[in-house]
Amino acid sequence: MANFAIVIGIDRYENPDFALRGAVADALRFAEWAGTAGGVPPDNVRLLLSPHEPVPAPHRPATSEAIRNALYEVSSGEAAGADRLFFYYAGHGLTSPGVEVGAPGEPVLVPSDMVVWNRDKNLLVLFSAVVTELRGVAPLEQFFFIDACRDLALQDTFRPVVGSLGVAWVPVRGGTPVVADQHIMYATSLGRRAAANARLNQGVFTPLLMDGLRGVSTALVWSTCEQQYEVRFSSLARHVKTAIRPRLAGMVGTEGFVQEPQVPMTGAEDAVLVAVPADQVPPVTVRIQVRPGAARDACTLTVASPQPGDAGERWTSGPPVEPTSVVELPPFDYTFRARAEGFGEAKISRAVYESMVIPFRLEGPPTVVPEDAPPAPGAGLPEGGPYAPGGADRPPPTLEGPGEEAPTTGRLNVHSPDHSAVIAVCDNENVQVAGGSGDVAAQLRPGLYRVGLVLPDGGGDKQLVEVEPGGTTSVVLDAPSPRLASGVARLLRNVGIQVDGRGYVRLARGTEPIARPSLASLLAFAAVAANGRSASAVDLLRFGVADVQDRSRPALVLLGSNREEGLPGGTELVVRDRAGHTLDSGPFEVLPAFPVAAQRVVDLPRDQVRLELRIPGHTPTRYAISPLPNRVAVLVVVLEADGRVEVQQYQLPGIRGGRRPRVDLRGLRRIELAQRYYSTGKPVPIREELVDLLHGKWVDPLLGCVAGYEFVRRGEAARFAEVALPNMLRHFPGLPDSQVLAGLCRPDRAGEYFERAVRLGVPTFSAGLVALYEWSRSTRRPLEPDLVDIATNLVPGSPWTAWAADRPRFPVHDGTFDVPAFGWDGLADAPRRLHDVVAAVCRVEPVDGGRWGTGFLVEPEVIATPLFVVADHLDDSGPRLSLGREVVVDFGGDNGGRYRVRDVVRVLPTYPEVVLLRVADGPARPKPLPFAPAPVPGTLVVVVGHPMVGPAAESRKLVMPGRLLGADATELRHDCTTGPGTAGSPLVHAATGSVIGMHYAAQLGERREGRAVRLSHL
Repeated sequence: MANFAIVIGIDRYENPDFALRGAVADALRFAEWAGTAGGVPPDNVRLLLSPHEPVPAPHRPATSEAIRNALYEVSSGEAAGADRLFFYYAGHGLTSPGVEVGAPGEPVLVPSDMVVWNRDKNLLVLFSAVVTELRGVAPLEQFFFIDACRDLALQDTFRPVVGSLGVAWVPVRGGTPVVADQHIMYATSLGRRAAANARLNQGVFTPLLMDGLRGVSTALVWSTCEQQYEVRFSSLARHVKTAIRPRLAGMVGTEGFVQEPQVPMTGAEDAVLVAVPADQVPPVTVRIQVRPGAARDACTLTVASPQPGDAGERWTSGPPVEPTSVVELPPFDYTFRARAEGFGEAKISRAVYESMVIPFRLEGPPTVVPEDAPPAPGAGLPEGGPYAPGGADRPPPTLEGPGEEAPTTGRLNVHSPDHSAVIAVCDNENVQVAGGSGDVAAQLRPGLYRVGLVLPDGGGDKQLVEVEPGGTTSVVLDAPSPRLASGVARLLRNVGIQVDGRGYVRLARGTEPIARPSLASLLAFAAVAANGRSASAVDLLRFGVADVQDRSRPALVLLGSNREEGLPGGTELVVRDRAGHTLDSGPFEVLPAFPVAAQRVVDLPRDQVRLELRIPGHTPTRYAISPLPNRVAVLVVVLEADGRVEVQQYQLPGIRGGRRPRVDLRGLRRIELAQRYYSTGKPVPIREELVDLLHGKWVDPLLGCVAGYEFVRRGEAARFAEVALPNMLRHFPGLPDSQVLAGLCRPDRAGEYFERAVRLGVPTFSAGLVALYEWSRSTRRPLEPDLVDIATNLVPGSPWTAWAADRPRFPVHDGTFDVPAFGWDGLADAPRRLHDVVAAVCRVEPVDGGRWGTGFLVEPEVIATPLFVVADHLDDSGPRLSLGREVVVDFGGDNGGRYRVRDVVRVLPTYPEVVLLRVADGPARPKPLPFAPAPVPGTLVVVVGHPMVGPAAESRKLVMPGRLLGADATELRHDCTTGPGTAGSPLVHAATGSVIGMHYAAQLGERREGRAVRLSHL
């Protein structure tokens, strides 16, 4: 079946400062591949380009509208008949710029018509919105390749404090629901720049990508089942990531340049992109060196590719052998052996997909070179490229499939010092054949296998090991180095915690080390040590984390920075109740012995609260915390170097019967790993702790939530419902997630459990909030405004229910505005319903420039605005108030443009005073707005106005939604996010389009709210 492709390349931007070179050429190269090997017919290619010079290929412009239209074609079913979707983008991108346009861990795409950041933010294409929207539609295999500079940043825009990129929410659609597998590759990690080769007029990422898609040997894997080479998404990603650094090293002007291709974990299975017949793949040159010279006379060299049922000997030489023996091999996994009488034997296993050197040193008694002996790539390579001269002309040796009969098995023992770490053993098809935690012992058929740790962040590389018939192969796995800033590593050494020779971190005497902990994890371990009893965790106590066990319902919030610049100043924590009232607020206290972290301790009421984090440079973000009996709530937030913000939550055991809980570092490690796996969106390994939880041997509120949502996601809710769910309901009935999981696992009683969850508050996990929201939509049961508000401000990508404290603001373009799909049901028809409202709003300003305010039409030629907006421009020296300085009003180009103010009609005795101004005649003025009494508190309202963002010529109307908080005889209170310049904006009942007041001020203290004067008497 034919495939479908959206290919975008942008060199020319309307803002000449953004101009690029090479993006269009790269897009054309990808489009050419898509139309041939990619299986995309010409009618299914949507080519969007913005070149400096004309190009012959038919294409559409790469504007925001054109990009959105192409995506809409797919989301509306135009590509439903295709097997695969390819999405390629080359142009500018942004680094997680904020809740308005993006979340951490994703790029934001910049279309060609982007000119001014603050004015044109609505033109940006949020990548999380792209993958979220397309995840629920066919084609069911989707591939995204993003080649963009990602070190730009928006001015006046902030990043929300959220957790790792998680599973995308799939919108509810009609018909049979589908969930597509999505494979994503970014050119760079967050905060890095994508390089370009100016001489060749191309980027660096895309040529390597195209080499891989065309079947370069380093992107291939051999399929024994299909008897062919394949370019799989995993091997393509490995090829690009491995090849990027040497390519940069060969370019002038890239000294110190860092480009790190990134492959987010999306939960999709590996996919075959291209199949290549064996006779079309040239061999790889391998140079085998033997030392010392005295061993060569008696040395025999063999090369084998052992597979089940086949010893796989491919080449033999000697005795004697040359100092360097050259052998050409088809790309595959091989074992190299050197034997010499009197000098012993050595064996090295390697994945041979590029030219390399295999060094043997035979000496003294028989020794075996370790499996992980480092190769010397690049040494002694033949001239002219990676293959020997003439190598491509010789037919490659035939790779044999498995034999008819299985030979004797061999034993493979794999050990990790971290007993909680997940180990995977995979065959050459990348299919897992054995696995476990800490130790794996497996009887396997002879052959080569890859073994390695499976860590939440993608972690370590796999080792290639050989299992021999009747033999035992033992491997101890190294851990990849922790991703800790140099200052953090130094402070850890100061408190006695170091990384051992194998990359593991030991937290306390007598405890097992752990593989690649994050800073958030280390802070969590310090919290459990400070609030338990243990004689061995003294190093963790040196962090200085507070002991809060003497409090009745404590919450401990830890803030850390894994960035070289350390903690930002001015951080603050605010505790609010469900109604939004402030219960407590104050700054964080820096840990003296570990100054890359700070803490704040608060006492919780009996009911659920919201913890609001205010960190400079980030949108104020809230989390729901449910106090549980005999539990200590812990929230850990760490600012990572790559722009991400890692969030972890715990409910630690409290004092029972007068005794402090035992410090259980391994138990916390189980919970920490489970939630980190869950946050990646990949399947959580069903390890021993989840099995214990299923059988009632392990009870923890947050681990229970992770397990429950994971089993529901897998379609195995019945397993969780047998024992684990009753335990959750018995031990943690006050946790909203317990009730949500009960509704998901027992659908016949879903309404009963979901109603209980709504009464308790907000689920801790975003999956629970989404479940409640979709239940309310399907049953037409109105949710409380509080829950709807959280859904509308939910930060995309977080596994936790994290939402922005500020309301979003929707820019007006072409006389209308866009409403997000999730959470804003009350505004679904608002762009049509509020069209006349948007048109009637104007900017009020002196003709010669300066500060401005907002006004709106109340009669065909009369606008209303607060008196203080124009007070400096009025003359009160005569008998009647008049203009002392020329003032104009600007409705925008779509709505009649600018009008001169003729005179002052009158001043209304409101507080603050409102002035009515008569505007001059002109073409097609908008219609005046109707008025209505204020509705009840909780009603959805909008403010439409002109915030002061940049110069007036670059300003744009914004629609700012919120809720009516309260009213008295003269004033209304609302929580729309406004700003300077919006004084005079109409406060509008969103359902009717009627004006209920005029916004004039905002309170930005502990309770953030706007104020509006009633105008119904007008």
